[in-house]
Order: sequence, then C-alpha cells, then structure tokens
Amino acid sequence: MDAGPPPFSNYINVMRDTVLSSAMRAFSRLNFSPEKRLNVVFVDTENTGEGAVDDGGPTREFFRLMIAELKDSQYFCGPEEMKNLALV
Repeated sequence: MDAGPPPFSNYINVMRDTVLSSAMRAFSRLNFSPEKRLNVVFVDTENTGEGAVDDGGPTREFFRLMIAELKDSQYFCGPEEMKNLALV
C-alpha cells in the first residue's frame, strides 16, 4: 500500500542557548505554516547539526526548552508562582 507523498514540514534550525529567538525567527518566516509538522534540528554556532533524525524527540526537546525560556522571558512578568502575560 502506497502511503503517498511525505507530508510537508516546517524545518527549524535551533541553537540550544537561544531557543526562544530561534523559534520566533522560524515562526515569523513567510513560508511557516502552523498546519504543517515541525522538523527540528539542533545546531551549534557554526550551524552544524547534531545529527539526530526528528522522529519526535528533537521536537519535544525544542518545546521543553522553549517553554522554560519563555517562562523567564520578557513576555511574562510577576512572581514565579503567579506569572502574567506582559504587555510588551
């Protein structure tokens, strides 16, 4: 049985120390589509990939790191246990 053509994906190169800015840059691209699957590659400062195939693990790691960085970003303010969305 033929599964058909592979799904189109949003390819995102992410540096671990700047996950949130990497995400914002990728999400603001004109060809980014929220309906498409994410395909995440972690890269170093020379843009060399870590070599992991994204079968879900790198995407989960990306979201885990992004949420952690987002929590402590300028987008939320207030005490740790009562953060609110900031009007930036």
